[in-house]
Amino acid sequence: MKDTMINVIVHLNATHSFDFMEIPSGKDIKERLTLIEKVPSDMLSLRINGSILGDADFLTIGTAVVRATIKNALKGGKG
Repeated sequence: MKDTMINVIVHLNATHSFDFMEIPSGKDIKERLTLIEKVPSDMLSLRINGSILGDADFLTIGTAVVRATIKNALKGGKG
């Protein structure tokens, strides 16, 4: 089998691009994002094409755009 790099673009506070040697799971993506953003992985929720990407779910081969949000985050605003 030919080695294929899978590129995942993740939007949270900033846009991040991660390369994986194997098809990543939601858990794999959360772990990478946690290292950079310092947000605990259990506080992150991932969506791809509007559908939830669970920890045990895998992406399809190719470039993917994932939207990450922080669960139960406080709404910002003037205080």
